[in-house]
Amino acid sequence: MITRLARVVLVAVSAAAVVLPASAASAVSTDVDCVDFSYQEDAQDHLDGQIGDPDRLDADGDGIACETLPHRPVSAAPALSSTSVYRFWNPSLSNAHLFTMSALERDTINSTYPSWIDEGRAFAAWQPVGGECPGATPVYRFYSARYLHHFYTASDAEKLHIIATDPDWTFEGVAYCASTSPVTGSVPMYRFWSPRFGQHHFTANRAESRQLRTTDTANWQYEGIAYYVLP
Repeated sequence: MITRLARVVLVAVSAAAVVLPASAASAVSTDVDCVDFSYQEDAQDHLDGQIGDPDRLDADGDGIACETLPHRPVSAAPALSSTSVYRFWNPSLSNAHLFTMSALERDTINSTYPSWIDEGRAFAAWQPVGGECPGATPVYRFYSARYLHHFYTASDAEKLHIIATDPDWTFEGVAYCASTSPVTGSVPMYRFWSPRFGQHHFTANRAESRQLRTTDTANWQYEGIAYYVLP
């Protein structure tokens, strides 16, 4: 990825997000109670999409919804090594963000491209072995020279659809490994789509996800949990 980065880093964004000032949009409550959810995680996802707590799911105000509900069962984590994924921000490219799991690529950006601000470690992911993810799910990476950013998906069907129908996207292989269901120690990777900016945004940061879902709905549409990674 280093050679590609050297060619496109001045114009490319990887799953970029533009977090603009809060819009006037507000979340609409569906008037639910804790008993309407099977698992705490489902209640939490609902709470995180609301401004405040209109359904009173967080009785003690600690930000955790329906604490008495059972948690969704989790599987054992993949028996793979994990590594940090780093995030960069470029305010001169419409607040673009770029993600890399390569420490060498991170160091190259820091030493060569001062317009990219190193925001540090964003999350962790499991490392592919020989380009595959035994016991885990590959997250595929695409690059578009037309749209000047990257796209990630853990869906084989979505990958094959893009390859077969959209010549604007170049398949770059496996970016890292994740899980499509919760595993021990994992956190959700939230996925958003912006019709305005014409791109997706992925974040494993719950606070950032909630901000986009509650204060910037005019720009970002929540598409749900894409897959699971490590904090």
